[in-house]
Amino acid sequence: MRLLLVEDEPRIQRLLETIFRSQQHDVTVCGDAESALIAYQQTFYPLIVTDVGLPHMDGLEFCRRIRQEDRGAESYVLVITGNRTPQDFEKVLAVDADDYMTKPVNLIQLKVRLKLAERIIHRRQAQFQELQTLRERIRELEASEP
Repeated sequence: MRLLLVEDEPRIQRLLETIFRSQQHDVTVCGDAESALIAYQQTFYPLIVTDVGLPHMDGLEFCRRIRQEDRGAESYVLVITGNRTPQDFEKVLAVDADDYMTKPVNLIQLKVRLKLAERIIHRRQAQFQELQTLRERIRELEASEP
């Protein structure tokens, strides 16, 4: 599955990229949200993992902008944050992220969450396809009315 990793810390970037590739993901790595947004606009990524603490545009604003893209609602966004207060978690969920993890990342939990994300993505894609089919059918019915 195509995965967009947005992380500015090179050491963490390499670690996460290695983990994601070991899980058979096709990984694109971006060091900032601006380049990640451009990458997303050029290629759809069903799975996005982003850090909150990014330079220029933080991970929360990035998530908000992803959701505004044409297929943004289809992507599963996992936010990684060093912040641990309930208010910080509320901020993550307020931008419509699907999940979050705190740093330091527990690798076993990360792998489990990736598997769950894949399951949700497959269901979500099937639902979007079904919705598209229904919309096409409605257009056909409307076009055939006298």
